[in-house]
Amino acid sequence: MYIINDIYDIERDSLHPTKKQRPLAAGKITLFEAYSLLLILSGTLLLAMGAVNNTWLAVIILVYLFVNILYTFGLKHLPYIDIITIGMLAGLRVIAGFVVLGLPVAWYFVMVIVTLVLFVMSVQRLAEISMNLVGTRPVLRVYNPKVLKLLMTVFMMISVILYYFAMAMVAIPLVYTDVLYFLVLFSVHQFMMFSHTKVNKIDNGFKIFVENRTTLVLSLLFALVMIVSLVWFLR
Repeated sequence: MYIINDIYDIERDSLHPTKKQRPLAAGKITLFEAYSLLLILSGTLLLAMGAVNNTWLAVIILVYLFVNILYTFGLKHLPYIDIITIGMLAGLRVIAGFVVLGLPVAWYFVMVIVTLVLFVMSVQRLAEISMNLVGTRPVLRVYNPKVLKLLMTVFMMISVILYYFAMAMVAIPLVYTDVLYFLVLFSVHQFMMFSHTKVNKIDNGFKIFVENRTTLVLSLLFALVMIVSLVWFLR
């Protein structure tokens, strides 16, 4: 699906400050090579689906492909619908993971991921507007920055609330005391950071996560606290 999307957007991507470095837009590979790889990967997907022999997984994959095609050839040009579609696709990937593992789908966890992706995509659209990337994404003409900032706040708060609920449902023995306080501080810091980020300096919402040192340090501390708590609980 990424290959199909890059083929469809090759001209617009060539005008984008970062996407122009993608193999197709930069001319590093030819359309023939891209279509050849697409054919190989499609055949591999069919073989894998046959080998797994999981009806629900096959249904999810087919729905995922169908929604992706709708996004590439139409939905990506509809304001707000485009980011909702991306959130939906993220949710389908998480659901597929539960199905493969044979576990009941934890819908609260799925919604944590979906709302977090919606939040990041709201940040990204706001950044693209600030960078005047309308030529590469025409739908930006219809977006309202004030609405995007409102969506950022709403999606972040819903994600945080659902995250606490998920932790309470899954890991009460581990996180319901001191670790929960740490999570509160972590979430508040992240919300404040995103609310005051100068988005005109970056056009990819996910990069704000991975290129901020404070975020990385806090994430590592969170992981360390979770590991220590788990070891203490299992001893």
